[in-house]
Amino acid sequence: MINEDIAAYYTALSLLAPWDLTHVAHVEFLRACKNLGNPLVVGVRVPNQKPGRPIMTAEERVGVIAEFESVDYVFTDETGYTKDLINRIRPKTVIFSTGETPSPQKQAEMNLLVQAFPELKISHIPRQRDDISTTEIIERILGPAPILQGEPIELGNIKKELFAYSERSNAEQKNAAFLVNDLGLVISKGVNYHPEAKGTVIFSNEQTHEFKEQKPRPTHAEVDCIVRFIREGGRSFKGFSLYTSTMPCAGCAEQIVRYGIPKLVYFKDFDNNYGELILKNGGVIVERQDN
Repeated sequence: MINEDIAAYYTALSLLAPWDLTHVAHVEFLRACKNLGNPLVVGVRVPNQKPGRPIMTAEERVGVIAEFESVDYVFTDETGYTKDLINRIRPKTVIFSTGETPSPQKQAEMNLLVQAFPELKISHIPRQRDDISTTEIIERILGPAPILQGEPIELGNIKKELFAYSERSNAEQKNAAFLVNDLGLVISKGVNYHPEAKGTVIFSNEQTHEFKEQKPRPTHAEVDCIVRFIREGGRSFKGFSLYTSTMPCAGCAEQIVRYGIPKLVYFKDFDNNYGELILKNGGVIVERQDN
């Protein structure tokens, strides 16, 4: 384990990752990291952005990583790369993996390191294998995902279908979302709707002395669509596209990135572009159609 005394004494390589259900690709990746210098300090990220993860506790993951021959010190991390962490460990090199689109958090951390520590070397090591991953191992254990019955749809008519379906919404702003697989089948649908909640939501702002009562905030169509897919047994969004009548808000955009939906198609702009920025920074293909 690493402590402040050790961190202050050594000038080390540093690496942060979840290290959940460690497998042979992790072994080979850390071995490649070790070739860049000594000692190799590895951070285990406690939180994980993927739904249902991590599988193993932080203590279990630290215990496994600590036994690797290539690893000299290991510690748990709650926040990711920060100025305080770099000043405490004082690495010569920080290592990032390549082979997938960086998450917004990963991109922000790389930008921070470049700006705050110009003398720090940033190294990129590609994933050592493409034939195994933690996600694939989980799918092996759970078995193949159920084949969900889809509804054929002409993509040329999808705008008309979306706006017609949005009329089922009981919210003031009508919106709909369709999840379409790579065969052109609609696997799940969602609309903006107010949950059946008794009572009212009460707002009381002490700064503005504002007080009002209103309906609960509606669940948005994108989230409704995703939740329905998962409830039906869906697990992977690989190869899927999410079609929405309106560009998602920031909160829905974060969920789309989090669940790994690779493509979004929309027809109307939202009142700001925050959601679009989140989607693009998260590696989602964003396409606006006017037809």
